[in-house]
Amino acid sequence: MGDRRHTTDLSTGPAERPIVETATRFLPWIAAAAATCIGAAVAPSPAWALAAFAIFAGFCLTLARRAPATFLLLAPLLVLRLTELGSGVAIESGAAMVETGTIGAPSGAFAHLCLLSLLVILAAAWPIERMWLATSERLSQARLDWTDTAPALAIALAALLGLGSIILAFLAIRHGVPLIGHIDRFNYLSQLEGTPYRSIMMNRPVIAPLIGVVIATSRTRRAGLGLLGWLLLMSVLFGEKFTSLLLIIGGAAAPPLLVRLAQGGRLPRRPLLLAPAMFAIISLPAMLLAYGAIDDSGAAWRRLGERAAVQGQLWYLADRAGPPREVDVPALRADLISWFRPAEQHAERVGPRFGLYYVMARFTPTHRLKVAERGGTGFVFALHPYLLLAGGVVGLLLGTLMIMLTQGWALALLLRSLVAGRWLAALAFGRVINSCYASMATGYLWNIFGVKTLVTFALGLLLLSLPDLRTILGRLKPLSAEPDIT
Repeated sequence: MGDRRHTTDLSTGPAERPIVETATRFLPWIAAAAATCIGAAVAPSPAWALAAFAIFAGFCLTLARRAPATFLLLAPLLVLRLTELGSGVAIESGAAMVETGTIGAPSGAFAHLCLLSLLVILAAAWPIERMWLATSERLSQARLDWTDTAPALAIALAALLGLGSIILAFLAIRHGVPLIGHIDRFNYLSQLEGTPYRSIMMNRPVIAPLIGVVIATSRTRRAGLGLLGWLLLMSVLFGEKFTSLLLIIGGAAAPPLLVRLAQGGRLPRRPLLLAPAMFAIISLPAMLLAYGAIDDSGAAWRRLGERAAVQGQLWYLADRAGPPREVDVPALRADLISWFRPAEQHAERVGPRFGLYYVMARFTPTHRLKVAERGGTGFVFALHPYLLLAGGVVGLLLGTLMIMLTQGWALALLLRSLVAGRWLAALAFGRVINSCYASMATGYLWNIFGVKTLVTFALGLLLLSLPDLRTILGRLKPLSAEPDIT
């Protein structure tokens, strides 16, 4: 095992050291974000949105130093939040929001979002860091166990990807390939409703941590990189451009880097600096091709600029509208009922009663809302606007806190599953985490608290608590031995 003196403070401190004590190291960032909110209220300016982006970026760097395990497991969320805050700089500087037909202006919306994000991310860090303190010592030994199981895991993952690729190939022959045919991925998804397509595309990030286990083992590293490339190629060909690629790369990168931390190392600076560049090399051409760069590169770049500039437009509009005078009880009641009725968990059936279209109905023209309901929409980050508009500030804080604690708990259990070599449990918790990200995009809380997700979570806990195959065989071996008759 490596020299643990070089490990970061939060992840390697003694178990009896209170995590809350170390969390106080992030208080300066919270204070700075609060000061930014006050400044935006007193003297509105786009500079406050830029300050919010810089504060969150600095917080992420501190998180990478002080709580690297949390940083790795939450990396996709941190990047997504940075993109939303980055779009806020453009919006509060006067960007045109085509979908809603509005022009941005300084409002302090993204200073508010920055403060909210810091608070809830630290809440998610609490269960992750507790689990890291309990499992980091075992992770180095787990890597040795992975050496024995990684070849079989690689074969199983290759079989799974092969089956998915065969199904997608048959669908592509009949309906085309979105990237090559410049087919809108939402229309494509709607067209293939009732086929396995949705299940395949929605669950690709779930297997990424297991691919990361294969990559973490030197014996199977090349096979793991091949599986990762295969999964990314499949994603790009079928129109996925940013979020899902980020989730896949982040999930696959976590296991090998967590092993490095457990062995006493630091997060490698060069790969962390190169990662955004590599991600841009993968995702930028895919986005441009999807927006028709072959036929009209100028229009593709304009479309890309529009999408990049307005990632946070729903939050901006909801924050500008302000919290409601009263909680929208009918919306929240309908939302709650849908958690226990899987048949109702469909955006088109829900309409504008709650979730994404609930927010869109307030800020988008009717015809655009109808088109979105029929064919899907590129709007993202609808969760916070929905919670604010339906539940007010208290609903936003409590709802987001519950969601982030759930996601942090699921990530902590995913870490424990990987350390214990419980691959099926890891798949279950990976599915829960994937649902958390889906809820952040669409605002539909059934993705997190719905009966299907709760059953998946319970299944993961069951699989994690059961004895593994080696333990079972070890218990059976004495029973199968011949009795001593001497």
